[in-house]
Amino acid sequence: MSEFHHLEAEQTRFRWRAVAMAGLGGTDLAKSLGNATGGLPFTVVVDAKGAIAHRKLGKVSPDDLKQWAQQG
Repeated sequence: MSEFHHLEAEQTRFRWRAVAMAGLGGTDLAKSLGNATGGLPFTVVVDAKGAIAHRKLGKVSPDDLKQWAQQG
């Protein structure tokens, strides 16, 4: 997937790219990014500098996205 998504939260534009992974390679990568149990869904937000800004194991809600956008 290379579709871009946009969210406006309190005059903050937040732009991200959705990426989906499957198979054992995806599981290994998720574990290396902090998902020790390999549970799904698992979301990682990477900032413009390539650092992990946020992680969440479980469904991402619109409130999660708003909070992440406000935190930067």
